[in-house]
Amino acid sequence: IGAINVGCLLLARVIDRRGELATCAALGADRRRLMLQLFTEALVLVAAGGAVGALAGPWLLDGFLALSPVTLPPYVRLEADALTIVLAAGTLGVAALVAGTVPAMIGRHVAPGDVLREGGRGTLGRGAERTWGALLIAGETALTLVLLVAGGLLVRSYDRLETLDMGFDRDGVARLAAL
Repeated sequence: IGAINVGCLLLARVIDRRGELATCAALGADRRRLMLQLFTEALVLVAAGGAVGALAGPWLLDGFLALSPVTLPPYVRLEADALTIVLAAGTLGVAALVAGTVPAMIGRHVAPGDVLREGGRGTLGRGAERTWGALLIAGETALTLVLLVAGGLLVRSYDRLETLDMGFDRDGVARLAAL
């Protein structure tokens, strides 16, 4: 969801910078170079967000656990290991692709003559820009809905497991197994 948010912001920024991109294209910059510039900007933005998330993650986790109405058993430890770091790095790579590809594709189709003739008018974007923006917003809404439903089902399943009658006294069993 964060990647789609960043993608929408970068798309709005590319639409706003159409004059700058058209000027660069008119001065001889090829489309591949303009796409690479836009994609690099997205990559730097996503990497900075990932670094801030990695630094703030432990404090946020402690805060969420303190506010949680459910107490975790002592054998459950929430900490970052190598697999978590690799998964986060992969997620950041996908986020950079999502956040950078659509604005770079839109920026690639800048026609210098048309944009420079407009003289700054029409900053709302054309049909392609509006279509991509609508698709990004629809994707963000769909992902949010899926995450909310999955989170609700997870909490509901955990609550049912806590109250499930196992047929034996389970107090202290998990602690012995964890030792």
